[in-house]
Amino acid sequence: MRIGIEGVGRTVTVAALSTEDGRIVAAVKQERLLNFYEIPMDQLGTEIFAVVKAVLNRANLSVSEFNGTGGRICAGLSGVTTEHDRNMIMPKVWSSMGLNTAACLSTGDIEICFNGATQSLYGGGIICGVGSVALARVPSKICRVGGWGPLVGDEGSGYWMGVRALQALTFNEDGRSKLDCRFLKEEVISALSTTREWSVLTQGTNFPYSIVTLSRLMPYPRFREFTSHLVKPILRAHQRGDKCAEAIVYDCIKVLSDQLDAAFARVGDENERGPIMLWGGVVRHNPEFGNLLLSEVHNRWPVRQVVMPLTKGALRPVIGALFFAMSGSFGTLPDPRALQSVRESAKMFPELMDY
Repeated sequence: MRIGIEGVGRTVTVAALSTEDGRIVAAVKQERLLNFYEIPMDQLGTEIFAVVKAVLNRANLSVSEFNGTGGRICAGLSGVTTEHDRNMIMPKVWSSMGLNTAACLSTGDIEICFNGATQSLYGGGIICGVGSVALARVPSKICRVGGWGPLVGDEGSGYWMGVRALQALTFNEDGRSKLDCRFLKEEVISALSTTREWSVLTQGTNFPYSIVTLSRLMPYPRFREFTSHLVKPILRAHQRGDKCAEAIVYDCIKVLSDQLDAAFARVGDENERGPIMLWGGVVRHNPEFGNLLLSEVHNRWPVRQVVMPLTKGALRPVIGALFFAMSGSFGTLPDPRALQSVRESAKMFPELMDY
């Protein structure tokens, strides 16, 4: 048996269980955060183990029975970035669950997103969500660019855009910028007024000064998510002709495209074919931004196929993790019959089809 686990983003965790030949027999979707950045290592094993047990229970299997049949697992988690994460830290996590570490693969979010979306060993991709990262790959090599986390990286992400908007408003407020950003300010205030934190923003001080207070009171993961939600008002201000918002949007598109360009350069000339994936919450939930990014990708790489979340045939990231578990490596895919079996049997599970 094979298990794929999707711990991508900050909303849900999804797992799928299949036979070796690709017939999916169980799936679960839980409101559970599996994020390598945000969960203490001594709790991560417990959280993953709960997901493993849940999907096995759907098939009336125990963990010992799964181990006894030579079961293999691949977990793709946001925050698993380096070889140290994959080869030093995650084996300890797997071992803490009583699982055979030799049969457990660990990788990051963009790797399973690309695998599920494209089912290709060639190409590249961009994730733009709360965080950001780019990837290029060939069978022998996977190269990531960016994705260094919110404190030192994640350029071009939803959080990065939100921080840029708040910086633009504070620069305008204290006189460091003379750009007219009144539309941006109107849209940001309108969006924030619908949040539960609005009462804090309006007590005692005026916006944007109250943002400083809010950033001190709010736990950082929540502030990061909160700030990422400013993408929509930024885009609305951009549509109204706001120059600050326009600069933020186009800087973001350039940064993301430059990351993908750097990833392709690291892989080398071997990667002259294969699709480009554009993924993540900012792309999925903001069609205008997705189309602007798509236009830039077409300008830079005009001959490549582009795959996005709603592209026909694109599968959600958990299927990419399942493919890795089935093949047992990051450099191969299951045989075509097994791939087709996964595609067909996935249709029987709403948890796998509502991305």
